Amino acid sequence: MVVLMLTALVRIRIGYDRPLWFDEVWTGVLAGPTSWLAFLHDCYLEASPPLYYLVARTSAAIAGESNAALRLPSVAFALAAPLVALLPVRLMERDTRLLWCGLVAAWAPGLWFTHDARPYAMLLFLAMLNTLAFAALLRKTGTRNAVLWIGSASLLILTHYFAGFLILAQGCLYLVYGRKQAVRTWPALLVLLPVLGWMAFHAPRMQQFANPEFAAYHPLRALDVQRCLGFIIGSQFIMWPVLGLMTALAIASLAAPGVRTRLRTEAEPGLWLTTIATIAGFSLVIVLATFRPILVPRYLTPFVPGMLLALALTVRRPGRLQGSSTFILIALFLFSLGLWVLAPERNESRYNFQYASDFLMKAKTTRLVFFWDHPTLPIEDRSQLQRVAGFFFTRAGKKVEVDPVFVPRGVDPNPMLLQHADAPGSAILWIYDGAVRGTAANTYPPALSRLNSDWRCEDFGRRRIKIIACTQHGPPKVA
Repeated sequence: MVVLMLTALVRIRIGYDRPLWFDEVWTGVLAGPTSWLAFLHDCYLEASPPLYYLVARTSAAIAGESNAALRLPSVAFALAAPLVALLPVRLMERDTRLLWCGLVAAWAPGLWFTHDARPYAMLLFLAMLNTLAFAALLRKTGTRNAVLWIGSASLLILTHYFAGFLILAQGCLYLVYGRKQAVRTWPALLVLLPVLGWMAFHAPRMQQFANPEFAAYHPLRALDVQRCLGFIIGSQFIMWPVLGLMTALAIASLAAPGVRTRLRTEAEPGLWLTTIATIAGFSLVIVLATFRPILVPRYLTPFVPGMLLALALTVRRPGRLQGSSTFILIALFLFSLGLWVLAPERNESRYNFQYASDFLMKAKTTRLVFFWDHPTLPIEDRSQLQRVAGFFFTRAGKKVEVDPVFVPRGVDPNPMLLQHADAPGSAILWIYDGAVRGTAANTYPPALSRLNSDWRCEDFGRRRIKIIACTQHGPPKVA
């Protein structure tokens, strides 16, 4: 409980005042006061399912569209996620519940997700519920438990499509384990009908994003797989110590007397099978991502609860090492969390243009030429890009005309942007990540000031991420 309270305090205090990063601005746009028909259209244009945006829209209607207000749902879900581990009083032992709760609370990426107006804190919370629902179903097969599991699965998939890999693995294991009893619970599948309906509706748009021509990522390499494992555990710094500890404990547990009796207890097999389904789903994603450019580590959030439950179950096996191994595991997770707290650059995304927008507003910009230098730009919606680029202007009550520029591939953006910005009161905002393939700036670096000395540009990004804001005779240069 001390770990839970400590981590909750850290989550609330760290990162609450950072600027909105690029993806959070998309959330702000979808959460804005539009008609429900326009909201449905916006959700269709997104690469994610609509449930989180529905929550964000509802929250924004009540709390507003400030940075803190947009992040309010994530704060609530992030604080609630560890508490889910305390619910299954009959499903697992008290010490296991407390350890699982502590691991989820101290899981380092959760610190970022707490103040991130994106679906990942909500995804973690729903994945916790799904893990419990599936374990309860394996413990006692029946239509009621099947409905609860399918219900949690539906919410997960409507929050992030990658949860579908987890549900697929769970479903296959359920059919193998439950056999005829599992087949008899088929009416529970009716709960999936809304999910299937939405996915059928959204499929044409997802086919566009699935086209490798517009992919922002590359297929996984060996180091990327290590990054994915590090994300699941919380940090690459503690990955190998944690895996080493788990291996030693597994060997010691298998060699301990009475292990077979322990495995035959009523609740234990269901819990272990739940973790096996999680590992199977995770492995499926990794294998697919080695051939297709589909994955960044945060998409693996649905697998985190099951993986952390596996750690808790391994550590809580009977034996002389139980107490010391529990302490070591929690200490490693808290160390990982501390690294996030002590690294300021981790707590503020470089991929944000809030400061750049403030700079342009001070320059009295009335017309904004916007270039999002990204491989998905050809399939993005013009009106949505206008609202994204002008989000901070609109929120501040400033009127601005936004001109999103769609630069064809292989064409130098510099002269095109200057040509679009020839009207009085114009400014230019050019955003890109140099590590993303297909970025025009990697071939044609920004040279606006060199091509036209009347323009002065500031870079509000860092390292490979560039947020180039340019004005004509703007305010004094910022440091």
